[in-house]
Amino acid sequence: MVCIYFLSLHRLPDGFSQLLNLTQLYLNDAFLDFLPANFGRLTKLQILELRENQLKMLPKTMNRLTQLERLDLGSNEFTEVPEVLEQLSGLKEFWMDGNRLTYIPGFLGSLKQLTYLDLSKNNIEMVEDGIAGCESLQDLLLSSNAIQQLPESIGALKKLTTLKVDENQLMYLPDSIGGLVSLEELDCSFNEVEALPSSIGQFSQIRTFAADHNFLIHLPPE
Repeated sequence: MVCIYFLSLHRLPDGFSQLLNLTQLYLNDAFLDFLPANFGRLTKLQILELRENQLKMLPKTMNRLTQLERLDLGSNEFTEVPEVLEQLSGLKEFWMDGNRLTYIPGFLGSLKQLTYLDLSKNNIEMVEDGIAGCESLQDLLLSSNAIQQLPESIGALKKLTTLKVDENQLMYLPDSIGGLVSLEELDCSFNEVEALPSSIGQFSQIRTFAADHNFLIHLPPE
């Protein structure tokens, strides 16, 4: 296993792309504002952390990182999810919290092995239907955004155990949410929800349910 940590960089050093056996790379808080095009040569990478930089895009050559399982792009300056991620089919854990995203693209649904997705603390207003394609997803964190509604397709996430949509602008939860048969934790607090769907009665595995600080008038009998 090869691991490299950098404390403070503005650009990757020359010859960096020659480290062809690199499997783990931690470049958190390194003042990076871009990655070079030859970054895609690091095809053995399994873990890549780029948190707290000034990144706005990724090189297209990253589509070659097919062994990547963990990717952390949190606290950067992305305004959209890079399309190149669609091709990282082996990705299991993905952080992109604390950026400037305004929507969640449907192409994320192509990440069939993804189990953990954190897109909290962005400016997300819309979640596209394609998110339902993440059939292995267990944890979905969407806290502190501007989401007004969740897609009906969200009920297809049968393996989801944690759903956090607190501190958004939700006025209701879709009826399909009852299809989340594995859900153990649901946090929809600090929204504008006036009524909960009767389908929440199907949450047979639920352990923690937070719906405080909404506009609820009554709870469904279920």
